[in-house]
Amino acid sequence: MSVITDFVIANVNEAPAVAAENKPVGKWYGIEYKSIDNIKLMTLYSILKKTPYKDEWSKEYVQVAGDATNGPIVLVLPNNLISELEQLKDFEAVAKEWAASEEFVLDGWKYPEVLILLKDLVKLSHQAKVENKPVLLWISW
Repeated sequence: MSVITDFVIANVNEAPAVAAENKPVGKWYGIEYKSIDNIKLMTLYSILKKTPYKDEWSKEYVQVAGDATNGPIVLVLPNNLISELEQLKDFEAVAKEWAASEEFVLDGWKYPEVLILLKDLVKLSHQAKVENKPVLLWISW
């Protein structure tokens, strides 16, 4: 199953409109990637916090719009992940560890691609803070 993920900066009350878009990045500020999901993002959080991955973190990814059966869905990126990304300084080490995770290896991602993704997420996190808005995940399959 091919998954497309748009990360956009928008208020939660805009989530239904984000869900209705075929390409939210065309309407809201954000980034678009393929095969990124909350599992990969929870793995990143685990790396950033230097703590073991916890399944219960999935409860922090709240669906705020969309069709959970047929997609797309819109989730709110957890504030704790945004905060960790805002503070990140050692991009290379984190990207190397994240690229070596099972999820990225199985999807065929390489370190340079993961490094670009990580830098994009950090930039987006900083912009979300400036705008005082959350980052929404639009996931389509």
